[in-house]
Amino acid sequence: MKNNKEVFTDYIKRKSDLVIDSIEKELLESGLTYDCPLEHKFVDGLYIRTIYMPKGLFCTSLIHNTNHPYFILKGDVSVISEVGGIETLKAPFVGETKKGTRRVLRINEDTIWVTVHKTDIVPESDTKESVLEAVEKVKEQILEKRYNEILQSQIVNNKIINKKIK
Repeated sequence: MKNNKEVFTDYIKRKSDLVIDSIEKELLESGLTYDCPLEHKFVDGLYIRTIYMPKGLFCTSLIHNTNHPYFILKGDVSVISEVGGIETLKAPFVGETKKGTRRVLRINEDTIWVTVHKTDIVPESDTKESVLEAVEKVKEQILEKRYNEILQSQIVNNKIINKKIK
């Protein structure tokens, strides 16, 4: 297939998946995981997600089912991916995430990273609960379900679920 990717059940198996699976295992075992603060906005058929990542963070990215733009508004990030190889991205920066991209990130300076996604989902109201409910629906549309072979766990929305979801 294109880009040496093969279809494996419900997700694309990248050549780097086992390496990144190992990194995720090490991160979890080290206890150095961190839930980055997020902001969510819905505007005229778009879902806009802003993530605030602190200096020194080492993490793996979410895997998206869509091509979409991203913007680094502040900061400096070292990125490794099959699509771009090894890159250092500094704000201000505009890029495009290709469907199926999986990244390893090292945050060199406090960073603000924004992604924008087309969606028909709209929160029922402006309440925090309604917005978060809409965000969960968008995640189901745009994020790949990922089975980490080393952890023997399903990764859904960057959360580990200790069983394989079909």
